[in-house]
Amino acid sequence: MQQQDTSTARKNSYLNKRRSQRVHIEIPVWVYGHLKDEPFQEEALTVIVNAHGALINLSKPMAVGEKMFLAHKTAGKDILCQVVHVGPTENGKTQIGIEFTEPAPKFWNIVFPPEDWKPTERKVPQAGKIPGVSKTLPQRRS
Repeated sequence: MQQQDTSTARKNSYLNKRRSQRVHIEIPVWVYGHLKDEPFQEEALTVIVNAHGALINLSKPMAVGEKMFLAHKTAGKDILCQVVHVGPTENGKTQIGIEFTEPAPKFWNIVFPPEDWKPTERKVPQAGKIPGVSKTLPQRRS
């Protein structure tokens, strides 16, 4: 019997336990709170969102377990979050996985795709199948 790499097994186990669909989307947010009794705030963009949190890139160093508020800039709402993952740092920004302290699927103001949805199966409308759009370009008149 072949042994599976433990990090791969752990990753596969983690992926199978996802509680909600992930969506790759940039949403402008403010992250703010207190670190070591010092107030901080930083503007950021989400990389991935789901009903339970997000992945964002921050220049402020964070540790797993730290709490902060996340404000959705365009929707004008905020929510308490906790750092659940600290990823790699690139160009002075670190990938931070945050989780809402309570599930909030409507926080992002988007409709999440069904669990069995695959981006590769996305149907793209084709000219000719869209009412009012012809398959051919109009002839150019001289």
